[in-house]
Amino acid sequence: MTPDYSAVTIDEACLAKDASGNTVGYIITVTDKKGYGGAIQMVFGYGLDATVTGIQFLSINETAGFGLEAEKNPEWRKQFYGIPVPEFIVSKSGAKTDKEIDALSGATITSKAVTQGINGGLLFARYLMEQGIGGVQ
Repeated sequence: MTPDYSAVTIDEACLAKDASGNTVGYIITVTDKKGYGGAIQMVFGYGLDATVTGIQFLSINETAGFGLEAEKNPEWRKQFYGIPVPEFIVSKSGAKTDKEIDALSGATITSKAVTQGINGGLLFARYLMEQGIGGVQ
């Protein structure tokens, strides 16, 4: 089954470089329009090892105490970090594999929107790497 990324937009992408000017990955800004409280815009780092290195929210209007925990709880976001998978999936019964993201309690819609946004960005980052954009192979 082909994933549906129709609600995801890639807003911006740029190269991430270290202090010596070497490319270490990409910084990608994505928006998923299917959050519970509307569109969720986030920026994430994507390393050359094909892993997410960090996530920050630029715009999120989810319910306090539920979906807003995606932004407030750094431990939840860490589920995405350092895992080289082509895509993540949301689990409502607890993550059992590296590619599974444990849904926020009472905020499955938010969890799915964030995960789908990241997945759309992962697909785009892989495309950039495959095309050698930014000198990355």
